[in-house]
Amino acid sequence: MESTERCLYRQMLCDRSVVALRRICWIATIVALIGPIAMLATFVSFFVIAIVYLLLICAVILTLGTVLLREEFRDLFHFGENFNIDEFMIPLYEILQSVLPAALAIGALCGIAAVVWAQLRRNEKSPVGTTVSVVIALVLMAISAVIFYAFPYFGLQ
Repeated sequence: MESTERCLYRQMLCDRSVVALRRICWIATIVALIGPIAMLATFVSFFVIAIVYLLLICAVILTLGTVLLREEFRDLFHFGENFNIDEFMIPLYEILQSVLPAALAIGALCGIAAVVWAQLRRNEKSPVGTTVSVVIALVLMAISAVIFYAFPYFGLQ
């Protein structure tokens, strides 16, 4: 018969293992979400540039063009010339093309292992929190993969 101390150590090891697997699943989910968030940031930056130009044009119309006499104001129209998000996004997209499949596989394996292990140990501890957490992470990973692979970055040649 096992000692009580060994039984407690085994339970603590199992609890920590389930938590570690769940955290690895969430880390993989965060890595998988980098691509769609970067794509969203690209589109938001384009909208911001368009709004800035629209505000500048409104200022010209409201002042009946007299604001164009100032050189500083005319320089504001060169706001988006040096803005090139492709210099950042193309290397990021190429890196994510190689990292994302590994992150998805590791996240799915660790998530499934955490749920199975938690279900096997349901007599000692309730698996509901682990199951819900992992299911949310897996759904976010699936959505991220669909967005990343269905809509490739438009600046990539």
